[in-house]
Amino acid sequence: MYDYSRKKQRWYKRETKRILQYLQCVQPSYRSQYQNGIYESIKCYANLFFVPKGKDKKELLHTLLQKTEQIIANKPKDLPFCKVFLSVPKHNIAHSQISLIFDENYYHTFWDRNNNIQRWTKLEKPSITQTLDIATTLPYCGYLEEMQDEFGFYCDEIWFYGEIISLWQWELMKKEITKINPNGILYLTDIEKLPHKHALQIAAYLWEGCCTTDSDIWYTISRALLWHIPLHWIKQYTKQILQIMDVNWQDDF
Repeated sequence: MYDYSRKKQRWYKRETKRILQYLQCVQPSYRSQYQNGIYESIKCYANLFFVPKGKDKKELLHTLLQKTEQIIANKPKDLPFCKVFLSVPKHNIAHSQISLIFDENYYHTFWDRNNNIQRWTKLEKPSITQTLDIATTLPYCGYLEEMQDEFGFYCDEIWFYGEIISLWQWELMKKEITKINPNGILYLTDIEKLPHKHALQIAAYLWEGCCTTDSDIWYTISRALLWHIPLHWIKQYTKQILQIMDVNWQDDF
């Protein structure tokens, strides 16, 4: 009688070896794979039925983390913008991917996934590397992802490692803008729909964030959000915005 369990075990070992060898050899092009020029990704390209377990699961995640560190360290210095991070779904590490994002605005809005179809809730618990006892120096954060579409409801944990945005600063900035107007974040690109007073206050708040902070992250987030506001609107109301801002311009002279 044919032993199908042995055949399945041989397939599992071959698939594990193939994925690990691929990850050790693959290198990014540091160019977008897509016409929009936004990002490049490196996937495991695992078989849909492949689910690593035990020491193989640990070895795969360790290899992915090492590859992420290597890509970050080897980024060309002439790239205008490039952030690298690894995303790891808890249900199957073989579905992980390393992302290289080349667009600053897309990078900063990537982390905001709360809409009618998809919701991300920040996790406050040990990460997947901690539960598997894998050491890494990469910054990390985790989300509970909930998705609802025509196929039903989906829920999973996603852990990110690498050049991730400082989430507490991003959440704080969103909170402050929401205090001014609950729809402030949603209408940055169409700011004229907001009450004029609120629109001026939001623009002044973001402009201040570019001028008064010593934090590179706070400056970058402020600038990225400010760029969402139409330039013609800012030019039209520059004088009113500056009157609201709490900035001592003499410090710059």
